Amino acid sequence: MALPSGRFFGWVIGGTLPADLAADWLVTAWDQNAGMRFATPATAVLEENAAGWILDLLRLPPGTDVGFTTGATMANFVGLAAGRQWVLEHPTL
Repeated sequence: MALPSGRFFGWVIGGTLPADLAADWLVTAWDQNAGMRFATPATAVLEENAAGWILDLLRLPPGTDVGFTTGATMANFVGLAAGRQWVLEHPTL
């Protein structure tokens, strides 16, 4: 596809790591709706383990809340909402 500008990066697709590819294959084969704990208890356990790894990696306290989003758009939305909440709770900082 010809592009008129050399600075257009809208269709740059990143590479895939082997671990990402394996996880994608597992998700596709498993075909689970991970929205509820009772429908997919194994997925809930996997998310809890991943949350623990993230807390360890970032050296955060064990009681810190962790949430997984459905993708980049929702991750940005949640990040903005969390930042807004923090700013509203600390108006003098």
